[in-house]
Amino acid sequence: MDRRARFWERFVRAERSVALRYGVAVLLAAASLLLATLFRGLEKADISSLALASVVLSAIYGGRGPALLDTAITAVGIDYLFTEPLYAAFNSWASAIYIVVHGLVGLLIADIVARLRDAYRDLRLEHEETVLAKRAREDVLAVVSHDLRSPLSAILLGAEYLKQATSGEPREIAGGVERSGRQMSRLIEDLLDAVRIEKGQFRLEIARHDLGEILNDALRETEAAAQAKGVRLVRAVPPGRHELDCDRGRLAQALANLLGNAVKFSPEGAAVQLELHPEPGRVRLVVRDWGPGIPEDELPLIFGRYWQAQGTAHQGTGLGLFIAKSIAEAHGGRIEVDSRPGAGSVFSLYLPRGS
Repeated sequence: MDRRARFWERFVRAERSVALRYGVAVLLAAASLLLATLFRGLEKADISSLALASVVLSAIYGGRGPALLDTAITAVGIDYLFTEPLYAAFNSWASAIYIVVHGLVGLLIADIVARLRDAYRDLRLEHEETVLAKRAREDVLAVVSHDLRSPLSAILLGAEYLKQATSGEPREIAGGVERSGRQMSRLIEDLLDAVRIEKGQFRLEIARHDLGEILNDALRETEAAAQAKGVRLVRAVPPGRHELDCDRGRLAQALANLLGNAVKFSPEGAAVQLELHPEPGRVRLVVRDWGPGIPEDELPLIFGRYWQAQGTAHQGTGLGLFIAKSIAEAHGGRIEVDSRPGAGSVFSLYLPRGS
C-alpha cells in the first residue's frame, strides 16, 4: 500500500469525537465560503462547487450529520453573501428556493458519500477479520499436521507389522486400523494442499510418465475404500503406452480424489469406471459412476473449498474436488462434470499433450 493509500485509509477509518466531527464540518463550510469570497471576481468561479466539495469532505471525515450541517451553513451562506440583494437570506421566493435546492443536493451528496464511507469501513473490517481467520486456520493446520504426522506414522507401521505377524480376525482388525490411518493421512495432506494452493505455493514436478501406470496408482489408492463399500473399480485403457509430461504423484492424487468421491456416493455392488481417452492434442481421463447424481443447483458449487453434498457432512474435508481441479489447472488442463439426478456422474479431466 503506497503513502497516498495509507493516508486515505487512516482518514476514512479514524474514530473521532462528535465535537471534532461537527467542528471540522463548520470549518470546512467557512473555508468554502471564504474561498468563494476571494474568487468572487473571477468570471468562471463556481461557488456552488466549492460549497458541495466541503459537503463531500465533511461526509468523508465525519459522516452524515456533519455533512448535513455543512450543507445548511453553505446554503444559507451563499444566499447571504452572493445572491442579490446581498447580506440577506430568505428575503424572496427565489432566495428560499435556492437554499432549498442547494440543501436537497447537499443532502443527497451527504447521504451517498456517507453510505460509501460506511460501506468502505465495513468492507475493510470484514477483510481484516477474514485475513485473521485465514491466518488462524493456517496456524491450526500447521500445528495439527506437525503433531499428528509422527503418531500417525507409528500407527501405520504398527498396523502393517500386525497384518504380517497375525492371521484371521486380528489381521482384519489390523487392516482396518491401517485403512483408517491412511485415510487420516490423506485428510491431513488435503488440508495442507488447500493451504498451499491458497498461498500460491502449489508446485509440480513435471516428467514424462506412462498414464496407464498413473491410473493404476490412483486405483490402488482407492482400492481399500472401494472394498469396504462393496464397490467395483473398473479400468478402461486402450492398448499401448500413453505418455504425458506431468507430475505423476499429483495427477494420481487428482484421479484418486475423483475416484474416492465416486465410491462414496455409489451404492453397494455398483461399479466406478476409470477411463483413458487419447484425443487430438490432449488426453481425457474420465471417472464414471452410476450413483444418485448431483442436483443441478449444486453443480456450480462442487469444486469449491470445503464444499460437501447434503447429507454427507463430516464424511471428509470437502477438499477433494477442489484439489483435483487445482491439480488439473496447474497442468494447464481443466475438469468438467456431467451429472443428472438418478443417472450418475461423469467427471472428465482434460490435459493438453504439451503440459
